[in-house]
Amino acid sequence: MVKLILKNRLFKMVACDPSGQPLYQIRSRPFSPQKVIAANHHGILYYTDIIGSEASSASADEPASHRYIVCRGSREAEPVITAAIGYEVSSGRKDVRHFPYKLPRAERLNIQIKDPGQSGVTIRMERDGSCRIYNRQNQTVGTLSGYRPFQGYALESSSIADGGLLCALFVLTRYMAKENELIVV
Repeated sequence: MVKLILKNRLFKMVACDPSGQPLYQIRSRPFSPQKVIAANHHGILYYTDIIGSEASSASADEPASHRYIVCRGSREAEPVITAAIGYEVSSGRKDVRHFPYKLPRAERLNIQIKDPGQSGVTIRMERDGSCRIYNRQNQTVGTLSGYRPFQGYALESSSIADGGLLCALFVLTRYMAKENELIVV
């Protein structure tokens, strides 16, 4: 089982083991959604980015969505993870309004991992901001706690042994959380 504690630092996040030893860094690029995940002594492991889709593919009840990708080693490499956003399904009640009156809530990421030994997983976001990672059999294989002041995020998984890959999944959950924010211009 892999357990990481993610803490905010100046211009980056640091993933530590439970004893507080720094293992990974998540750095941002200026004015870009791209993130870089690096091991402390092994250089850059993964790049994450958001790929937009065409607005013509959006339905009347669902906005145009984005795909999230994770590349190993360099930005030009073939993605090892692709993720698509799943939106909350309306309950069928008459008082539930649809898009564009009420924006749909991004509630899950459907993730395809192209590494041997791994398969597709689903990350479902709870209302309190925490997330659960499910395998194809719908069993919980990992958790991400909501942000706790002075403690950061707690991330753990029983099926994903690569801590850098867990940090990349953490970044994808932060991308999904941003989908629910209302932009006012």
